[in-house]
Amino acid sequence: MGKEHLQASLRYRPQFFRDVLGQPAVVRVLQNSIKFGKVSSSYLFAGQRGTGKTSVARVFAKVLNCDDRKEHEPCGVCDSCLNITSSCDPNVIELDAASHGLKEDIAELQKMAVQVPYPGKKKVVILDEVHMVTPQGQNAFLKLLEEPPKEVIFILVTTEPTKLLNTILSRCFRLDFRAISVPEVEKSLRRIFADAQVQVEDSVIRMLLNNSEGSLRDMQQVADQLILMADGRLTEQLVSDLLGYMSVDQYKELAFLLCCKDFGQWVDGIAEMFESGADLSYVLTKCLPNLIRDFRCSTCVDDDWDYLSGIAHSSFKKNVALTLEEMDLLQQAMEDVWEMNRMGSPPRLCMEVFYAKFLDEARYQAKCGS
Repeated sequence: MGKEHLQASLRYRPQFFRDVLGQPAVVRVLQNSIKFGKVSSSYLFAGQRGTGKTSVARVFAKVLNCDDRKEHEPCGVCDSCLNITSSCDPNVIELDAASHGLKEDIAELQKMAVQVPYPGKKKVVILDEVHMVTPQGQNAFLKLLEEPPKEVIFILVTTEPTKLLNTILSRCFRLDFRAISVPEVEKSLRRIFADAQVQVEDSVIRMLLNNSEGSLRDMQQVADQLILMADGRLTEQLVSDLLGYMSVDQYKELAFLLCCKDFGQWVDGIAEMFESGADLSYVLTKCLPNLIRDFRCSTCVDDDWDYLSGIAHSSFKKNVALTLEEMDLLQQAMEDVWEMNRMGSPPRLCMEVFYAKFLDEARYQAKCGS
């Protein structure tokens, strides 16, 4: 039997603070808390998905319990470090609140937390997606935070801190994880493709970056899918076929259709996208808003168009035949159909209604102005 394949998000999961991408402030605070002996009894790690919250929590647990830590980094080779890496350390409890969020689950957690850790160690409790804990469970958990067991450190991980009780928030040392920057995501993607010996076009990297939305884990998972399809080389067409992302040429075509102010041409263009297998939901919710935003930004900066969008090119910047007022109308029409899309209307219908609303309002404004 072949060696088990680990997904990229696990293969490249940081095992040391120095490996953490995009969170220098968080890392510095945690390292200094150890350096100056000011480790809190409870932390809140908040931020969007895929920014390294749980990974940093595990590295922090390693440093706290490492037998031979050096300059506030774990050694990575002691029994404690190896056990945490393998998720089998008795002093580190990691739970998913989505499936352990009831009051009864918190009561069971309390029993585990009060168990004395090995001498010289800390018991670290990592509660992932803590916003999924029920209100009754949060009230029960509050008692743990008010009177934390000795030598126990709680790390609460969440993408939605506003769903937590204010009394819980006030008892935690909060660290906010920022979205991973485009250069950092690009560095990770290129490393993954290079390690897999897959040649990748720069235009493909631009397509992926334009859809990363600050989540490194999401892009690592996408890279895994693409490597299995690439057969040694990754092209725009392959990415478009597999993920439904728009190629540079398709993006330019969408820009042209927006500017043509011809409803029939718009409907025909959307039909062609649909028949070619494009993900119209993706076009509606991602590409159109990005394109409208790029149109607006193009009137404010003189930099190359690539600075504004990961997949847009300066070649069609010169052909943006829209006034500022029309750009505002596009944005308003876009907002009007979002509710339709949220209620389940087909993306193709939403896109047709969007452009009809834009043209109707543009004609009305022109008539009023004449």
